[in-house]
Amino acid sequence: MAQNQARNGNGAASLHEDYEKLRADFDKLQDDFKALNASVGKLGTNGVKQAEREARQRTDDVLNAGNDVAEELGRRVGGLERDLIENVRDKPVTAMAAAAGLGFVLALLTR
Repeated sequence: MAQNQARNGNGAASLHEDYEKLRADFDKLQDDFKALNASVGKLGTNGVKQAEREARQRTDDVLNAGNDVAEELGRRVGGLERDLIENVRDKPVTAMAAAAGLGFVLALLTR
């Protein structure tokens, strides 16, 4: 029985020491989780901001490419218009015949 009491006495002290170590480890773990949570939050915020910047940049790139294509089409249409006007002036009878033929074909198609 004396042996049990001695063990219980040492056991209680040891248990108290283990509890204090466990408590300190738990507090450190809590601090680590808080730091990790803050880091993940910053990473998420930075990731979203980076994705927004990339999306804006890509949108700007697409818009610029679209504008370039529209300008090129405008130049080509302008060139075709000038060519058509020159052809009508040079060969008015041929132009009238082509227009009449095109009108006839369109009339047949829309029936």
